[in-house]
Amino acid sequence: PDGNNNIYYVGNGDYFYTSANVGIGTTSPTYKLSVSGGIKAGGLVTYSKSAGSLDTTGYAVAGLTTGYNGNSAGFTFTCFGNTGGYQKIVYSCYNGSGTWYSKKVIDEGTNNFDVEASANGSTITFTFKSVSGTMYYTPKVTIQATGQSINSTYA
Repeated sequence: PDGNNNIYYVGNGDYFYTSANVGIGTTSPTYKLSVSGGIKAGGLVTYSKSAGSLDTTGYAVAGLTTGYNGNSAGFTFTCFGNTGGYQKIVYSCYNGSGTWYSKKVIDEGTNNFDVEASANGSTITFTFKSVSGTMYYTPKVTIQATGQSINSTYA
């Protein structure tokens, strides 16, 4: 520990910082617990992605890795930005004999944003994109995922 700043080295180049607030991956925690990057708590993976602009091609924000028969997973995508745009999209996914199947079960909002699942297969990628044209004003998406085979590389 550093007696002045309460900084603890935990190995592999990682530090744990404390003061009135606790930071993981950040030297300036602004809340009681501030985490830079994705977290997993109580089986729920949560993280956010944003970009200065978003077009109809979009970019990958979540995914499923190889799973097994009977595995399941769920994703909730909450999108906002541009000029007051908002979209909530929920996918329910299941694995049958090594193939992931995704079903969009909720898609509500201003219809400016979409999150599209790749074709059913041994893995699935979810892409955050604009429905039409390019959107500015830092479009954001918060991802919450639970279940088996969540691809942690996106968090």
